[in-house]
Amino acid sequence: HIFLTRSGIYVLAFSLLDFIKSRKNALSYLSFWLNSIKMHAPGAPIVLVGTFLDDIEDRNSLIDINDNLKKMANSITKEVIKNSADDLVYFPIDNKSRNGISSLKAIIEKTVSADSTVKLEVPMSWMLLLDDILSKRELVSYLQLSDIRETAERFGITSNQEVEEAIALFNNRGMIVHLDATETLRNLVIIKPQWLINRLSNLIRDDSLHK
Repeated sequence: HIFLTRSGIYVLAFSLLDFIKSRKNALSYLSFWLNSIKMHAPGAPIVLVGTFLDDIEDRNSLIDINDNLKKMANSITKEVIKNSADDLVYFPIDNKSRNGISSLKAIIEKTVSADSTVKLEVPMSWMLLLDDILSKRELVSYLQLSDIRETAERFGITSNQEVEEAIALFNNRGMIVHLDATETLRNLVIIKPQWLINRLSNLIRDDSLHK
């Protein structure tokens, strides 16, 4: 949930084979993520993608999956992108044969181009600041907010408010992670998201299950 922001398109993938084997578990999994996206990224478009298409021999199975997905998805959110070409609420694909991949790429590109925030104009100073921040990824995993403020001054960003606005944009775009639940977190800007994932996994990892 830390990585869910309002800016972006969410591709929620599931196995068509697993759906057929255990409809209840599949719907529970998809329902969880649809609700999570709705809560943490309200209004963000969602693309449902079913994998292992070439292993599905009966077209009726795809229709049955669609009927169940449509009912479940409509009860949660209106942001699911429809697959008009196949008259489905999801995009069936196969990674090995690439079947359906071109249609999926096309709808993602179309959705991105329709997003007005993609065309958002930002000062060049913000882009220079971002480049400087990301250039440090090879050396450190996070930076102090105070250090970023000092760097921002070099690029003519002297207002703390403008620095925070720039950081908020970078965070919403998934370029960095900036949490503000506590003062300690607020002063920390994570520039290498994988570092955060590793730290969180250490907290929840059960060594008796993962050897």
